[in-house]
Amino acid sequence: MSTLSAETQALIEELEASLPTTPPEMRGIVEAQIRSLRAAAGMLAAVAPQMEANRLHRPALSPEARAFFTPQPGPDIPTWVPDTLVRSQAGAGVVRCPQGARVYEDEDSVGCAVPRHGGIPMRHGLSLGFYRSGKLRSQGFYEQGLLRWSIAYHAAGGRETFGLYADRVEREHLEHGLHTTTTSAGVVTTQALWHLGVRHGWTKTWEEDGYPIGATLYDGDRQIDRVLADGSRSPS
Repeated sequence: MSTLSAETQALIEELEASLPTTPPEMRGIVEAQIRSLRAAAGMLAAVAPQMEANRLHRPALSPEARAFFTPQPGPDIPTWVPDTLVRSQAGAGVVRCPQGARVYEDEDSVGCAVPRHGGIPMRHGLSLGFYRSGKLRSQGFYEQGLLRWSIAYHAAGGRETFGLYADRVEREHLEHGLHTTTTSAGVVTTQALWHLGVRHGWTKTWEEDGYPIGATLYDGDRQIDRVLADGSRSPS
């Protein structure tokens, strides 16, 4: 089974496990998601032999292409919670709420926030989300309601996306700097440079085994260049 197939199956199992506690008005949506994922899993299984055959005929990368498509390490995210944390291990001592914030938690989340009279508490400090399996779904750090960094995880385990944010108002969520997407096995599949929520710089993509697909250069969200793994270009 490919990494992508395993990730899809893990999502299906996660959604199926959530059905018993899903509100009736939301059940149809969750069931539709499960059907869609099952269809996707079926298509992945059907094309798997051809994809494997295609991999055998991919051209070797030139030294220049190999250097250009070598993933960057990404930003230094100052997290203290391990990627393997599970819900039963999470609590006030783990999230370490800053002064003025208190812990809010339920079955699927633990996080720090500042109480607001008559309103939704303002996130301040670490916020953790969990899958029904107990595995970590996400973690993010807020300063007075403004997101500063975030990590999302695959249902199968392992990081899915991570990067820094430069929010200016609550719930704005402006990506800033290098954002990375990986498979559950840790193989980088996308890296994109952002500036205050706008693509600015190279966005590079790879197949799930790390072979490059291509790269697009953006200038203020406007595509200005395109490079493929064989070195061919299509400037805009």
